[in-house]
Amino acid sequence: MLQFIMRLIPSAADAEEVLQETALVLWQKRDEFDSTRGSFFAWGCGVARFKALNFLSRRRPCYLLEEDIGMRLSDIAIYPPVDSLGNRSLIRLLEACIGELPEKNRDLLVLHYQKQMAVAEISAGSASGVSTVYERLHKIRTTLSRCIHRKLAAGS
Repeated sequence: MLQFIMRLIPSAADAEEVLQETALVLWQKRDEFDSTRGSFFAWGCGVARFKALNFLSRRRPCYLLEEDIGMRLSDIAIYPPVDSLGNRSLIRLLEACIGELPEKNRDLLVLHYQKQMAVAEISAGSASGVSTVYERLHKIRTTLSRCIHRKLAAGS
């Protein structure tokens, strides 16, 4: 569960705080879990996702942030873009910006968000250290955030 949260919240300390909040909610609502509707892990990830969104909104009221790019990337990897989420146009902008990235950066996003590989796994499979992979992901999210802001300002 911590690895899932760290895809949404890049700081390890903040991710652990969100994990604790998630665990508390899961414990308090354990009687509400219905195994016929899905796995416990999926239910836990749903709770964690809401806790991460709440955490991000408490930390920074502006919603479109670099950290939020990680949330959007997870959305694309896990959930298909749906109008009812109200995110379809933002997701389209994000997908367009991803298309503008160099191939090696897109490959890193696929490994981390779609294939859900941990940073340590990615590092072990490449010549890069763990901190280098974290830094690359941070720079990619920053680039994507700037691209989205630029496209929004241009009215795309």
